[in-house]
Amino acid sequence: MRKFLLLFFVVVVLSQDVVAKKIEGKIFFEDDTFKTFLFIPIDLDNGKPDYVKLQNELKYYDETTATSVYVYPEDAIGFQFTYKEEEITMLSKVNTLIYDSAFNELMKSFIKIEKLGNLSLYKYFYDLNYNRNGGSLSVIAKNWGSLILNFYVFQIGNEKMKAIDSNYFTFRVEMMEYFKSCPGLRAKIDSREFSVHSMFPIVEYYNEYCK
Repeated sequence: MRKFLLLFFVVVVLSQDVVAKKIEGKIFFEDDTFKTFLFIPIDLDNGKPDYVKLQNELKYYDETTATSVYVYPEDAIGFQFTYKEEEITMLSKVNTLIYDSAFNELMKSFIKIEKLGNLSLYKYFYDLNYNRNGGSLSVIAKNWGSLILNFYVFQIGNEKMKAIDSNYFTFRVEMMEYFKSCPGLRAKIDSREFSVHSMFPIVEYYNEYCK
């Protein structure tokens, strides 16, 4: 009976793990763009890239040394690859979303781009049971208690990133304050023409009329 339970535990853990796919892509450095194969972790539960892991590190194949190498947000500008016909680009940004402290200038993450402009839109993923240095806090916690959040993020120019609250009531108040320099956009948010479901229209309006 004990052997059966142990085997069941191992099968459950392995079945809910991730698998890395070797995909052609690009890594952007300060003085160069490096084309190579990227090892993209894929979540077996949903078939999508494991963005929580990609926000912290990227593994790629170095042809010069014929070895696998890790690159971190502090090392590169970002990277790009195509998966299931979607071109995915992640940029290294100072992460004030999680590491909002006196040391936040030292903490960076690769953040997924949704739309770039004077006002940029990103998407951030966060696993409450994940930490950068140790991975999952525990195997059991990850597989039977993992809570992965994802939310949109605004950034005007190089200003501090703004996490978008999906609550209908706080969204309107916070966004009217955030876009106080653009009366036209504030009016659309105040009239509820633009709501928490209007991320892309908000970005498009700002970049066309609020420059």
